[in-house]
Amino acid sequence: MNRKWNPNSEKCQRVVGVVAKSLPMAAMALAVVLAFDGDAAAQTSCTNLSGPPGLAYTLRDWRLIDDGDLPQTYAWAGNGDALQIQVDDGASMNLGPNEMQITLVTSLSSQKEISGWNSFSGYMPSKFIATPGPFDGQITPPDGTWRLSMRIMKGTCSETANTIVFLKAEFLGILQPVYYLDPNNFWTLWGGKSVMFTWISDAGINTP
Repeated sequence: MNRKWNPNSEKCQRVVGVVAKSLPMAAMALAVVLAFDGDAAAQTSCTNLSGPPGLAYTLRDWRLIDDGDLPQTYAWAGNGDALQIQVDDGASMNLGPNEMQITLVTSLSSQKEISGWNSFSGYMPSKFIATPGPFDGQITPPDGTWRLSMRIMKGTCSETANTIVFLKAEFLGILQPVYYLDPNNFWTLWGGKSVMFTWISDAGINTP
């Protein structure tokens, strides 16, 4: 026996009410799922490489030393190189938490470079500082010491320097990556800071 559906019946009105109440919750659930998928896709799209080249260097947590007072200076040695690291507050440079000032200081004659590294595209051509190579023909500073600086940032996927890579001239004067800084704590510890790296010795040879 067929029954006709009466849109004005009490039963029909109850069904319509339940469906109407359910729609906002379903839409909200769908929005959450889509947002989660979008975040996951964005994170995945920002990581395309296995990792920076060279040996990893774990950062020292300056917040746990000297009551977190800055500046702080400490030494770092590895693979025949010796560097001095100075971490300073970037307030005087108006650095925001997503900015960092990187400075390279060295008197060594062999070429040195610090390059920004993006986890998706690798080396950042617009974010590097380097002393001249053997055929660059640049004039050495009067005091014999190079002081080079750059400002890097944490922004969109393609703009972020997730860490920095240290390179030095090796066989035939060709630059090779030797170290990189821990990307997991790079911005956590040094965001908004001015960090100076003084490259003191290379492969056990003292500064000339």
